[in-house]
Amino acid sequence: MPLKNIKQVRKDLRVWGSFWANAEMGQGYARQSVTARICEIMRTQVQISSDLHLFSHQADNFYVPPHIDEIGKAIDRLSLSCRTAVKDKYIKRKVRDDYYIREAENTLIAFL
Repeated sequence: MPLKNIKQVRKDLRVWGSFWANAEMGQGYARQSVTARICEIMRTQVQISSDLHLFSHQADNFYVPPHIDEIGKAIDRLSLSCRTAVKDKYIKRKVRDDYYIREAENTLIAFL
């Protein structure tokens, strides 16, 4: 299998980053607003405290496509600084053009 070129690696990283950015988007918000919750308590005269907000069960049923998982495993083989650079650039979409992002992209040529 021939090695990929840098453009192909960057395309793979953009696909991987978009997948994880979309997966993280929208998490952390309550299903019901504070005002709606207060109105419900006043209407029903019942206040129920739940511990469900302490546990996240979303990860149990989360499907990661094989090609995304393969890219993720290759990224996991990088050094911590390179992994951070890749996540900053491709998931968080921060502008990065430094040693670590170039080192990560060049190293991934052999891994992908």
